[in-house]
Amino acid sequence: MKTERIEWIDYAKFIAICLVVIGHITVFPFKIRELIFTFHMPFFFALSGIFIINSKQLTWKFVFKKIRTLILPYFCFGVILVLAEALYGHLISHGWDDTVDYMRLKLFQLMTFDRYGKLWFLPCLFVSQIFLLLIMKACKDRRNIVTPTVLAACGGGYF
Repeated sequence: MKTERIEWIDYAKFIAICLVVIGHITVFPFKIRELIFTFHMPFFFALSGIFIINSKQLTWKFVFKKIRTLILPYFCFGVILVLAEALYGHLISHGWDDTVDYMRLKLFQLMTFDRYGKLWFLPCLFVSQIFLLLIMKACKDRRNIVTPTVLAACGGGYF
């Protein structure tokens, strides 16, 4: 079954991706990057969750799909990044023994979701979408969903 794409959402996702890239390019003035950093990831997350509208979607099938599309790429690309950083950047300046220790540390951080910075948004997006669906399942009345969602979003920033 082929689903029809909604054009404005595709354009909005393109803009969100461009903002993420612009926010990380240092040739742009700091004030522009600072402004972009105030909203670009919440904008991206909101677009990613825009179709999560039905609490009936919270099934094991949905969770496994999100593991396949968010967590598996996190680990695959994370391992590639750790190896590239270690072999290209670290090995040249620190030698083999220190590089092995560096790779162990970075792989441990990656596996435990502990401060592996470049791909942080993938597990965060996974947790955010699961939390949103749990909140939707708990709130029978849609008018009651805003407060717990905002509280979970604010509190989630500390973890």
